[in-house]
This record gives sequence, structure tokens and C-alpha cells, in this order.
Amino acid sequence: MTCISLGAYFLPSAVKEKTAVISEGRPAAGRKIYLGKTDFARKNGMDRTYRPEEWHLRACGDSLIITGGSDRGILYGVMEFLDRELGIVFADETFTYFPDRTGYRWEKNLELRGQPAFQDRGIYAYFSGRNGPRIRYMLRNRLNMFNDERYDDNMRKWRISPAFGSPKFCHTFHEYTKDLGPEFDQCFSMDKSGKRIRSTSGSGPGQVCCTNPETRRIFLKKLTAYIEADRAHPRGIRPPWIYVLDPNDHPTVCYCPECVKAAAKYGSFSGVMIEFLNYLSGEIRKKYPDIHLLTSAYMFTSRPPRGIRPDSQVIIRPAQLGCEWGGMGIRDTMRPLNHPFNRQAAEMIESWSRLGKIAIWDYWILYDGKSNPPTLNTEAIAQSMKFYRQHNVISVFAECESANIASFHPLRMWLGARFMNDPSLSFDREVDRFMHAYYGPAAGSMRQYHDLLLNTFGKSGHRIGKTPAAQRTELSREFFIRANELLDQAEKTAAGKPDLLPRIRRERVSLDFGLLERRDFLAGPEILPDRVLTERFRKNFLEACSRTIMSEQAVRKNQRWMENYLLGKKIRVALPEQFKNRTVLKDYTWNKISSKSRRVGLSDDPDAAGGKCFRAVDSPEKNRSIRLGVYSPAGKKHIRNLTLKRQDPDGKYHIYSTGPFQLTPECFIWCHWSWNIQVDISEFYDKSGLNNRVEAFVSAKTEIRNGKSYFSVDRIILTRKE
Repeated sequence: MTCISLGAYFLPSAVKEKTAVISEGRPAAGRKIYLGKTDFARKNGMDRTYRPEEWHLRACGDSLIITGGSDRGILYGVMEFLDRELGIVFADETFTYFPDRTGYRWEKNLELRGQPAFQDRGIYAYFSGRNGPRIRYMLRNRLNMFNDERYDDNMRKWRISPAFGSPKFCHTFHEYTKDLGPEFDQCFSMDKSGKRIRSTSGSGPGQVCCTNPETRRIFLKKLTAYIEADRAHPRGIRPPWIYVLDPNDHPTVCYCPECVKAAAKYGSFSGVMIEFLNYLSGEIRKKYPDIHLLTSAYMFTSRPPRGIRPDSQVIIRPAQLGCEWGGMGIRDTMRPLNHPFNRQAAEMIESWSRLGKIAIWDYWILYDGKSNPPTLNTEAIAQSMKFYRQHNVISVFAECESANIASFHPLRMWLGARFMNDPSLSFDREVDRFMHAYYGPAAGSMRQYHDLLLNTFGKSGHRIGKTPAAQRTELSREFFIRANELLDQAEKTAAGKPDLLPRIRRERVSLDFGLLERRDFLAGPEILPDRVLTERFRKNFLEACSRTIMSEQAVRKNQRWMENYLLGKKIRVALPEQFKNRTVLKDYTWNKISSKSRRVGLSDDPDAAGGKCFRAVDSPEKNRSIRLGVYSPAGKKHIRNLTLKRQDPDGKYHIYSTGPFQLTPECFIWCHWSWNIQVDISEFYDKSGLNNRVEAFVSAKTEIRNGKSYFSVDRIILTRKE
């Protein structure tokens, strides 16, 4: 939809008047809107040079001029008019709000001019299999970056060109090295034992050796080939201008003598990476002077270096993982950057901004299932955009998945796009505007529920991403009672409005999940009968798994997760006899154990406690012994790291002890050599330090069938060591 057709489509719906689109110069009565680089605009002094996304609105009596620096700048002028003057809200990909502006007249002295605050703006939320509506929604909210999305007809109509070139948007080292033969082993990262490690995907495990001259030669050759291919077959009106040279998504560094020496020189492996990119940037600009190179400040490259600065055409993209990722995550993504918990994260961004151009990769949900209970960061999103605007940020991209369960997900998306475009907006006014548009007569109750979430978490003294449900004390009995009252009231107010009720019910999903997780820790009578709570959660969860926000495959996956989750809530299994006289802190059956890889699956097993187990499949030589341990990510410390003699592979479960150990504020038990079977035991850490001596017991079995070794875990029992 072009800017002309967009205005012609939405204007009549808002002002309740007929409109016509005619070419300039044809006689017409009544009020007129001159759209684009018209003669009328030039006669009124609006033929100046505008920046590509800049727009300009000016009233001239009964005429209104909307122009800009490019087709997209003109389009954004139309969007500004629809937004600011007519109050239209593109709330989500299925719903646009039209306030009644019957009789609207623009002010005679109306003049507005501006451009988006950041050069590139994007949010990743989901791939539904039907990307058109979502892309259209994002474009209408003035986002212009779509990472690896295929070039869409909507982008073409709206004159969007992909900013990022081949091979992709992130974690590109594997793409540059995947076809290298064994004669190029020296180009790959070296581990501490001196072995060169190749990557098998963009997730690693290997990286590249950035100090090796052959690596630089290969990357320069392939980078040139990618640029030439993109320019030979452009996807947009302009070829890409940013090329990503990014480590694989794995915390591996190169320990070869030269890389270690360079890292010591610069005080961080980020210096090794910048040295590598500076070389490539200097060479590539000889032929392509407009090309910029980008790399992420992420995991082992997150800290700024000393003694080296990025080239003027090298962009650094800090990607600060949330604290739910343990030692790799320094950010509390649910709180603003000016919060004390985020002092280190803010200082790191400030340090990078002093070195040169930076882009941002943000995270707007909690991962590892931590966004399932009610959490909210709308205020943090708005304040972060203000912070980025002040610190030399040219591009902002955010991940915001879990659209079926994260609290107020549509608001996060809309508000994020709004503040990427203009960080000076009022947070309260924007939230009120969305509530009124999206929830209609229930807006008051939903705004109160939104504020209840913000205030509840704001008063909590812990990092939510690090906090197990058992320690989420802010999710109190009083909180759940008040939250349910507000949502009950919202549903009552919206009764008979089938478009509004699903939006309200969607907010019950995270609330009911939180209650299911916390109810055993709440004193007093039950807030809702188990049957009522369970059935409401199931119904609303399934409704929220809409084909609008996820593919058919993802819907089925979520359905399986939900059924397994509710089945796990019903598990009641007796403890083994040997634990009769022990103080058992928790018996973790399959519903409380996590798989960290697709290679470890949840399997039915009639011999397992609760009827299911987590099972890893290996070649026989992999499981000659039992590997398990306890790890503290904050201190990167092995509390226990055991290799135990394996019981005979008799197809029966056997109990293996970790031995006594001390709990730390963050710690988990891992099983299997891959560490892909885990359970977080942080919830039992005693801040007084008096009750932290414990012992864990892993129930596991090994089997060999058809030339493969199967390693299964069905329960992990944590006990107090007296």
C-alpha cells in the first residue's frame, strides 16, 4: 500500500467524509491534502533537501502539505498525520483503532517536521508462516529492519531496502567457514588443549582464529563475493550497506598464542575482534567505500577493549543477555537501565558509545521459561530508548518472543515501536492511548492491572530473571486476589464484545501460570479451586496460541507443552525407601527437570518416576561412565564435577550421589557429559548461610540398543545434609 493509497484508505474511516484522489492541477473544491513533492509544496518553500526518512507537514489555509525526503519520508509524514491528528492506532497485526474524528479540521498554523530517532529499527517477535500481516503492522508503526526476513511485497511497496547484506543478520562466522577443507584448520579457533574446533552451525561450537592472516584473506574474499552478489541481484531499491561479521552463538574463544597475546594486549577478546574488523573495513572500502561492517559485543566480546577503537565504518552491537542466562547475563531486562541492578550494563553501553558507532540488540522478555509467570518491562523499554538516544546509538533491534504468554505482549511491541521512532513521548500517555484503543470500555481495569504488575515488581528486591518461582515472594496471595479482581472486572465490562474478551483472557495466561507455580507457597485457603484454575489455564493458553502469531507446527508444540505441564502437576510418586529418614528438600521429577538441547527429549518410560524421563542418545563409547555435577554460573565455579562408575546397563534406574556440597545463590545440577539435562536448585539457598549444606541424588539408567547408548534421568532428589 503506497502513501497515497494508505491515506485514501484510512482518512474516510476516521473523518466520516468522502475523499477522492486526483492528480495535482485538476480543479477540486473543498479541503485538499497535497501529498509528495508537489508544485504546491515548492511554491510554499518546501522544496528543500530532506533526509531520506524525514517528513514535513504544513497547513496552508484549507490545504495541507505532506512531503519528505524520499518516498518513505513522505509515507512517514502520512503516518504522522494519521497518528497525531486523527488518533489512529495500529495496535496489533489484526486490529487498527479508528477514533471518531467527525468534523475534523487541521489547525491553520499546523506545522510538524521530524524523522525517526534511530536509523534502523526492528523487533523480532515470531514467525507465523503468514508474514504479510505482521510485516505490514510493523511497517505502519515505522519499523524498517527485518533481520533475515525474505523481501516482502509490503517492503517493496513501502520502499524498504534490507540494511543487512548476505549471508545473514547475526552469527555469521560459520557461513564464512563451513566449506573450508582440512587444509584450512589453522583458520579455526583453538581450544586450551591445542585442538582446532570447527563449527557445525551458527551455534558453534568453534569460532575462527582472527589473528591468522589466512583467515583474514578468506573472509575478505568471501565478504567481497557477498557484496557483489547482493548488488548483482538487489532485493530492494538500494543494496545493503551493513555486513555482519559475528562470532557463532557459543562462548568459545581462540586460545592460540597470537589470539591470547592480542586479548591480553587489549584487555578483552573484543579487541581481537575489532582488530580483525578494522583490517577488513580498511580493505573493503577501497572498492566499496559505503560499506559498514558490524559485530556484536556479546558474551566473550561484551567488554570494551583498551588501546584500540573501531574503524569509522565498523559498528559495534552490544547484545546484553538477561540475568536469567547466569554468568553470561549482566542485565535485568525487566528494569530500566538507570536501575541499580543495571549499573554495570549501562556503564558498558556508555563505554562502547565513547569508542564509536553502536547498534543495540535488546531482549524484551525473560528466557528459559522465566516469562511464563507475570512479569512486565514496558517502562524499561521506554526508558531504554531515551538512554540509547543519548549515547550514539544508530540502530535498535529487540527480541520479544513468547507472544502467547508474556504479559501485555501487544503493548510491549507497540510501545517499543513508538519509542524507537520518538523517545521523547510520554510513557503514561502512550500506555493510556493503547489501553483505550485495545481494550475499549475495559481500558481502566486493564491499566490498573498493568500498573499493579509494574508496582509489584518495582518493589521487589531481586532480579526476576534469576529468581525461581518459589522465591518470587512479590507474587503473594494479595497480589493474585487483586489481579483476578481486576481481570474479572475487565471481562465484565467487555461482556458481549467478542473482539475484546480474547485480549483480556490472554493476560490471564501468565497470571494463572504464576498461581499454579506459587499456590503451594501461599498461606490461607485456595484462591481458586484446582479444577477451575487448571481448566481456565488450559482454555486460555490454547486460545492464545493463535495461528496469527505462530505456525501450525509451533501451535502443536505448545499444545504438547501445556498438556505435559498440567500432567506434571498431577505427579504424586513415593520416595525410594533409602530416603525415609532424610530431610528431602525437593523431589524433582521430569516436570521440573530441563532439557537444554533438542538432542535430549522427553520420553515415555513406564519404569520412570511419573512415567516419563529425559533421554539422551549417544554412540556406545560416549557413556562408559556417569557424568554429573553442580555448577555456579555467577562464579563460573564447579561445585561438584563427577565421573562415576556406571552401573551395568541393565535397563533399570540406579541412584547416583553428588556427595555433600554447599549451595550458592545461583547453582544447578547437570547430568550427562553434554550438560543438557539440568535442574535449578537456587531456590533452596539460605541467605543466612546456615542451611546450605546439601546432597543431591540423580536417578539415571543407561541402555545399549541397536548400537546406540541411551542415558535417561527420571528424577533428582535434593536433601539437607545434617
